[in-house]
Amino acid sequence: MGKNTIFSGQPIFNQLLTFIDKSEIRKIAKKHGSEYYVKKFTTYNHVSSI
Repeated sequence: MGKNTIFSGQPIFNQLLTFIDKSEIRKIAKKHGSEYYVKKFTTYNHVSSI
């Protein structure tokens, strides 16, 4: 079994963020109206800053 070098050097959290679809988060946020008053700190930014 060879060593996978795709994620080499990245923190685990950044590796997990690559699997989250940004457009899907935008679609869900729009559906629920969660970004109605947002100016800068979007839902995706909130998810990725944890």
